[in-house]
Amino acid sequence: MAIAKGVPAELMDVLTHPALASGLAKLAILTELFLAVGLFLPRTRAFALWWGVMFHLTIEVTSQVELFTWLSLAMYALFAVPTLRERAVFYDPASPWGGLAARAVARLDWLERLEIRADAGAAARGLVVVERDGTRAAGLLGAARIARVIPVFFPLFVPLRVLAFAFSSRSEDARTVAC
Repeated sequence: MAIAKGVPAELMDVLTHPALASGLAKLAILTELFLAVGLFLPRTRAFALWWGVMFHLTIEVTSQVELFTWLSLAMYALFAVPTLRERAVFYDPASPWGGLAARAVARLDWLERLEIRADAGAAARGLVVVERDGTRAAGLLGAARIARVIPVFFPLFVPLRVLAFAFSSRSEDARTVAC
């Protein structure tokens, strides 16, 4: 069934090896236990949500679980902190790319967590994201912060965050780098 959905046959041969299948089963159980706790702790919630989304999407691709995956993904929306427009995205209104990106972010922000503002000073850095505590981010870190609050981009949150951390200069303030 997974091969019919596009998973390479070679990968399925590796995944169905008894030792690896046993390890993956244990990882699945540990994942569910982690999610049961991690979703309720503010410090681990964002990562737990990301891990749960990736876990359930992987299950959907490799198995037939029908509504369970979609129900799980829908339930994750309940863990989004119900704050409207507490973060801001600044863009340069003179830049066609900035305006296009701002419109895309506004349309995809289904939970209405971002306030989109025009600011000519944002031109040098592209989109600038301002968090609730006033920290600013642009570039990969800004993209990671946008991905964190927009459901359709959420699977990109952790990879973008890791890339932003890997390419950040060591002289940056830790508060500026943290998501």
